[in-house]
This record gives sequence, C-alpha cells and structure tokens, in this order.
Amino acid sequence: EAMKARDVDIYLNFDGGITNYEATIETMGDTPMVFIDGPYPAEFKPGLYHFGANGELAGQMCGNWVVDFVNENWGGDIDNIFGVWQSNWPEKEKMRLTECVRIIGEAFPGWSMDTITISDAVLEGEVTEASAAAFINANPDADHLVFITTTNDIAGLAVVDALDSLDRSDHGVIASHGGDSSAVAEIKAGGPFKMSVGYFPDRYGRSLLPIVEGILAGEQVASIHGTPHVYLDITNVNEYYPDVEAAERAAALDPSEMTIGFSNILRAGCAFCVDVEEDVVAAFEAAGYEVFAVDHNLDANQMLANAEAMKARDVDIYLNFDGGITNYEATI
Repeated sequence: EAMKARDVDIYLNFDGGITNYEATIETMGDTPMVFIDGPYPAEFKPGLYHFGANGELAGQMCGNWVVDFVNENWGGDIDNIFGVWQSNWPEKEKMRLTECVRIIGEAFPGWSMDTITISDAVLEGEVTEASAAAFINANPDADHLVFITTTNDIAGLAVVDALDSLDRSDHGVIASHGGDSSAVAEIKAGGPFKMSVGYFPDRYGRSLLPIVEGILAGEQVASIHGTPHVYLDITNVNEYYPDVEAAERAAALDPSEMTIGFSNILRAGCAFCVDVEEDVVAAFEAAGYEVFAVDHNLDANQMLANAEAMKARDVDIYLNFDGGITNYEATI
C-alpha cells in the first residue's frame, strides 16, 4: 500500500516466499513488480517478473561438492546428514536440498530424503542451532557429519555455533547456500563451514539494474532471471572476494605503467577471434593499460616467435588466445 501511495514506477519485492503473493499483486495493480528469490508467482501475468536463485542448479552444485569432499577427505564415509530447509517451499525451492541429497545418494547408496535429519527453519538461527545441537548429541561417536543448510548462511553459522559449543568442530562439515559476507569470512577462517553455493547477494543491485531499465523502457523482458551460481570454498573464495589488503594493492597499481600482451589465434577469416581481440584491446586500453597485440596466424612457429616478442617487449602479463593449436610447453 505504501508503494502504491508513493506511486513507484516499479516494485522490487525481496519477499523470499514468506507471504502470499496474491494480495500484493492485487494491491500493486498494473505497477511492474520483480519478485526477488523465493517461489515464482502462481501466474506470470504481464508486469510480473522473478529474479533469483535456481534451486535445482544450486542443489546439484551443493551435492557434487559434498560428494567430492567426502571422497577426498573421508574415504567415502558419511556417518549422518542434517539438512535445513523450509517445508512450505514449492518444489522448485526444495530442490536446493532434494537435488543435493539425490546426488549424494547416487554416490553413497543409502542416503535419501527419508534417511537424513531435516530441520525446518526460516531466518531463525537459534532454532537451527538447537536442532543441530540435538542432532550432534544424538551422534556422539560420529566424526563424519554433513550439514546442508539450504535456507541461507544464517543456518550455516548456527551449525558452527552448535559444533563449537559441544567441542565437536572437527566432527562435521557444513555446505551452505547464499555465499554472503559472513559465509565468506567463515570459509576463509578454515573451520567446519567449508562451502557455500554463491548467489552473490552483494551484486543483486548490479544484476537487477539492466532488467529494471529494460522494463521501464517498455522493452520485451523475460519473466525469469537467474543469479549466477558457483560454489565458494577455500580453493576459490579469494578469487571472488579478495582480502582487503590484496584489493588495496590492486587499487594502487598504475595501469599506465603496465603492458598487457595479447596474441590472437587467427585474425584473417575468424570473426569470433577478431571480436575477442577488439574487446580485449578496447577494455584494457579504456582502463589505462598499454596493449601489445599480435597474431598467431594459426601457426605454431609464429606462436613461439610471438612469445619471444612478448619477452622482448617485457609485458607484465601475457593473454595467450592460443585455442590449443600448439604445444604450450615451449611458450611456457
């Protein structure tokens, strides 16, 4: 009602599925609305859109990560599994957990939605902590416990507190969903919170901006838009979220003192290759870097000559669009 009174041009409703959409849709009338995360509207009427996580993909990503971790660190042995979700989610959202468990069950027969322990919580960290503590106490001799927290990273942090309070931090691994700043910090800390499927909440605004501008401009805009997903763990978290010190060092670089070397696989007759080179050169020159660009011309000998030219030019980094046509070793 406040949005209608303010006469907003578009309403971004980060509801997450906690309420009945229909009353809100009726209240907003013909004002365009984007639901952020949570379930889809029952019907995508004109002016209704959805932006958010892909439960199926996120669940599969989580399951594959758990399988790899268990194989690499526990010899394929799982003592028990604890999952967190919202039971009132539609099937699409439930796939965050159901797909994860399905993949785990395929790798380690015996595990299914019927054999794991499930906690039903929304944003209630204390409720999840109490449920997790009861689960941990019910498995006193277990040291290969898997915790899958699919609602958000609040649940993952609650499990950390439960493990810590019982002095069992080494007895479990947490695979979470969201990838928020608290999850990033926990992953970097190296405790039981090992992974979170990144939804990149810190970039929602930038992702929504072109969608909103398209809607307001009257363009044909798709009804459903997804966030990118990638699992964040100790192997890659610093790539996506560098430490402040690293970011400060990068910010201190003077691009005008740096030369970027770029080699193209083939300029003549390859529109794809030309498009790549033009965008690379334009992007780096716009950022203030000098770019030294050459052409491999689909020739292995030329590739090696280009590597020597890069060394002679003393480039600071070499972007080698080689495409696999040659033996890398000589260039390396």
